[in-house]
Amino acid sequence: MRKMVMRMPMLLLSIFILSGCVSTPPMPEMKKGYLTQPATLPQYRAGDTFIFSDGSVEKVIAVRGEKVDWESRGGAFRYTTYRNFILPKQQWETETKEVVVQYSGERNILWPLKSGESEYFPTTVVVNDKVNFSKKSYLQSWRCQVGGIYKITLKAGIFDVQKIECDRNTLMGRWMQTRSWFYAPALGHYVLRLDEYAPTSSRRHIQRNKELVAYIPSDQHIAYGEGVSPESHFQHSLESLPSGESSEWRDESDRYARTITMLRTFRADGGRYCREYRMVRRDDGRIQSYLGKSCRGEDGRWHIAVAALSTHT
Repeated sequence: MRKMVMRMPMLLLSIFILSGCVSTPPMPEMKKGYLTQPATLPQYRAGDTFIFSDGSVEKVIAVRGEKVDWESRGGAFRYTTYRNFILPKQQWETETKEVVVQYSGERNILWPLKSGESEYFPTTVVVNDKVNFSKKSYLQSWRCQVGGIYKITLKAGIFDVQKIECDRNTLMGRWMQTRSWFYAPALGHYVLRLDEYAPTSSRRHIQRNKELVAYIPSDQHIAYGEGVSPESHFQHSLESLPSGESSEWRDESDRYARTITMLRTFRADGGRYCREYRMVRRDDGRIQSYLGKSCRGEDGRWHIAVAALSTHT
């Protein structure tokens, strides 16, 4: 294993789109998985970015205790959730409406995850129509259950995941939606989400799935002083590390570490050089592991690469 000792200027990551199919990905094969201990609540940091197969790019912009502020669509859509993503979005706003979901129960229900555990909780949804200057509210109920543990293979890696399934119903008991998350403790976020919506007078029965295709973690919290930045280490490793070898970065206090292992080198359409790698991150004892791809751009820098994404919303 090599250790990074040289100094390089800080470089910013961006995303390079590889050519490929843009249709909704098929359901990944699921095998029996194994977790050594119950999964605990995710720990997000400002700057963490998750890219999904439906084209959504979801970025953490702030963490406020149990609340997490996000942005997507390049910042055009902002919303707030709890760290417990099982709970509905707390609030979001578009050009035409503002929505607030009122929930007064326990914030950390179902965590740590244990197969077979279930919870019921009601919510009140308040919709402010900014076009017609009107307001309406309605009640919904959710019933969630922790399912089994599976091993799934995605573009972002091979993960042992725990399934959580929630049904959303009207107050009168009419089924509206089923949402299933597959949470990967090794990453600290769900890597697959399935949605099924009941038909309405204006919408047919809908089934959708979105899977994680790339993860761009934040290093904003790391103060590396006069040493090499983790991003510089990342760039240098992609440029010079042979396939099959690993390189490690550590901060001076040894609170944070990054180990990148080069898996293969390939050429994308247009002749760009690309590399596939495995990244293992340690942040204050918390371990994350995932796969990634990066391609060298015309500027000479390496950019996170993902397959062409679906364009439906």
